[in-house]
Amino acid sequence: QMLAVANEADVVSDDINLYIPRNSEITCTWGEIWSLLLHQSVDVTKCPRQVSILEFVRHDLGLLKPLIRRSFLEQHSLMHKSYLRIVPDFSLYFEILASGARWLQLSNRFYYYYRHPSSLSNTNMRQMCQEIIAADKILLKHPAALENARLADALKRHIHEFQGWVYILSIKDLLRRGLIVQFVRLLLKQPQYL
Repeated sequence: QMLAVANEADVVSDDINLYIPRNSEITCTWGEIWSLLLHQSVDVTKCPRQVSILEFVRHDLGLLKPLIRRSFLEQHSLMHKSYLRIVPDFSLYFEILASGARWLQLSNRFYYYYRHPSSLSNTNMRQMCQEIIAADKILLKHPAALENARLADALKRHIHEFQGWVYILSIKDLLRRGLIVQFVRLLLKQPQYL
């Protein structure tokens, strides 16, 4: 079905059914299945529709698993960045959209992602967040971000959100290990995340 609507697009993506098992770092005590688009506040009633680079960053759509025209990737010499071990997709998709791709978003959910203890995205949540922050700081220097203040602001908000996650995960770790003095120091050092 995705291929049937792809004739006018360089990129076509569906929604994702994300299953996050219970007791993970980011869920409560039971497992959850949720739509990435709905979770990220994307209006699925307007799908299929075009995705802009600004919307992509604002809604943090890097978990999508789109079909991408090989000819588009080759024409623009685009590929995953080898230095991004954990989160290469967000940067690649940003580059694709910055290169002028026509990205069509569908509301259907064909892709199922099960996040289990050995998933790459589950190996070290704090490390993953730090890599996202580092990758976003590189994207802030991209011509698309330098020429578009709203896009740069969206990237800065994305960075701030993941800095908050690093802070929360650090607090959880300190409390779990009973390091109260270090916990208080962290609260005093970075009160903006309270």
